[in-house]
Amino acid sequence: MTSTLKSGEESVSVAIEDVEPRDWAEQVYRPDILGKMQTIYKKPGYDPL
Repeated sequence: MTSTLKSGEESVSVAIEDVEPRDWAEQVYRPDILGKMQTIYKKPGYDPL
């Protein structure tokens, strides 16, 4: 990621959270993907809804 962005590691943050598969659509897909489509550079190729 840092080489693609031509940026140092100090400029990139990554968070990982465990989510139960049954909770994915409501806890992640709706708020973080559908709710922020205008800011997502690489959009997902699936729709779990």
